[in-house]
Amino acid sequence: MELSFRTRQLRKFCIRPEVDFMAQDDVEDLVVRLADLMAADNLSGLPWGVAIEDSMPGKVFIDVNHRWKIAGRLDHVPQPSHHGGMLSTRVRIDELRRRDNNG
Repeated sequence: MELSFRTRQLRKFCIRPEVDFMAQDDVEDLVVRLADLMAADNLSGLPWGVAIEDSMPGKVFIDVNHRWKIAGRLDHVPQPSHHGGMLSTRVRIDELRRRDNNG
């Protein structure tokens, strides 16, 4: 998959995550998850943790672990509706979100 980032600062952080912002185990999980994204051909290639919002077309949430998730936007390539965006080959990472207590 192709990844892009909403800001240069976010791109810099994802390339070299800082432990000041996230705990060490969270940083390690983020690095692994970004590697999973880059290795996949499309979102359906991720083994777990992808949610595409029906109420917000193009919005995707990708689990990093039980404390963090990636919020992003799908590419704008038209897809068959029955795939629900899982064939997307490009994702723009908009932010890293801390999960609330409800997950």
